[in-house]
Amino acid sequence: MNLFSINDDKLISLNKCGILPGPGENKEEFLKRGQNLFKNDPSADTKTFLNENLKKLFDVSFDWISFEYTRKGMHFWEAAYVKIDKDQFIMRLNKVFEKKTKYLGMYAKDEVIAHECCHVARMRYPESKFEEIFAYSLSTGFRKFFGPIFQNSFESLLLILLVGFSAACDLYFSSSLKLILASKATLGSYLGVLLVRLFTRRRTFSKCLKKIKGLVKDQKHAMPLLFRLQDCEIVLFSRASIGEVKEYISEQSELRWEMICKLYPIK
Repeated sequence: MNLFSINDDKLISLNKCGILPGPGENKEEFLKRGQNLFKNDPSADTKTFLNENLKKLFDVSFDWISFEYTRKGMHFWEAAYVKIDKDQFIMRLNKVFEKKTKYLGMYAKDEVIAHECCHVARMRYPESKFEEIFAYSLSTGFRKFFGPIFQNSFESLLLILLVGFSAACDLYFSSSLKLILASKATLGSYLGVLLVRLFTRRRTFSKCLKKIKGLVKDQKHAMPLLFRLQDCEIVLFSRASIGEVKEYISEQSELRWEMICKLYPIK
């Protein structure tokens, strides 16, 4: 692979704007997708509420992003969501954000927009194991660590249903000890599975980041490089030696890796 074969300013510009080439995507496909995405008119207050951590953490900027305010398709506890359809997306923010900067006292508008932008950036990545870890890296406090416990909205809905069922058993079936214990055991087991998965994935993520820090010439490039990896590469890098990772990178020839090596040089 020629690590310095990219000299097209358009490619680099799209990358910096958060439009990343996906696995197997060639130059022509990438440029066409970027052109189509820029046809959308940016939302009026995008720049006002855009989280600066996007640029700092992942080396991307989204002042071109567009979204709509609506509750359509959302559960009451959801602040926003993104629907990816082929090479286009629909970003929806809870209608509350049209007039307020916070929802349920904990979701900040700028943080929510930045979170969903992470999903847009990785729209060509067909994986989801580490997607929420990237997105919640832009959060603070409790949500920063425990936010990625859910991989999708169904998992959060299931937890709420199990909590509701357990509470109902306490209120209406207090005479049935077996049912009460069964409901709490089911809830506890489900939470346990989610937590074990979260800690396992976070451990893999951290090990991969540490490995990358030993590879890049500039430490601030470690997270942007990690943000551009596939799930299988994150797992591979977390287990492989520095030498094995370098060998893997040297064997790559797709556009995605050419851009990675151009923008975030390896030692």
